[in-house]
Amino acid sequence: MKMTLNLILLGGLMLAGGCTVGKNTEESYLNQFVKDGEPRRFQQVADAQAATGAREDGMLRAWDFDGKDLSPLGREKLNSIVAADSLEAITVHLDVKSDTFADRKASVVAYLQDKGIENSHMAVVEGVNEATRTPAQPGLTAYAKTDTASESSTSSSMTSSSGGTQTSTK
Repeated sequence: MKMTLNLILLGGLMLAGGCTVGKNTEESYLNQFVKDGEPRRFQQVADAQAATGAREDGMLRAWDFDGKDLSPLGREKLNSIVAADSLEAITVHLDVKSDTFADRKASVVAYLQDKGIENSHMAVVEGVNEATRTPAQPGLTAYAKTDTASESSTSSSMTSSSGGTQTSTK
């Protein structure tokens, strides 16, 4: 009897508590959504990663220019480079033909100055960014060390479900 009374009382408390919790549910759920036009967290993370990658790469190539001027693609890459949160000076590598380097360098310098970057905080150099290249030789040397198969394991014995022995050759 006492246990039944406790169960009824517990059920009534749960029912009453459930009704009061749901009063502001609609408002609390609506406050969890980001308003239109505000950046979402995942987009902020993706933008930060893109900016860091662009700054690490730091290269503009021929397709980043329309003649001697920056193309929209080149401007976007420079925007990403500038957006990267770093205290280091900006270094932009121009992987372009030597005869077009001077005009394109002037275009890049002017664009970065328009973005508020001082001349002392930027460098525009000719050629590829060697820091982004990795030689193949160390990886190829280490490749042989990753192969753990020995010559004696070219044929192995396996027991089948019927109890017999099968030999497989690799």
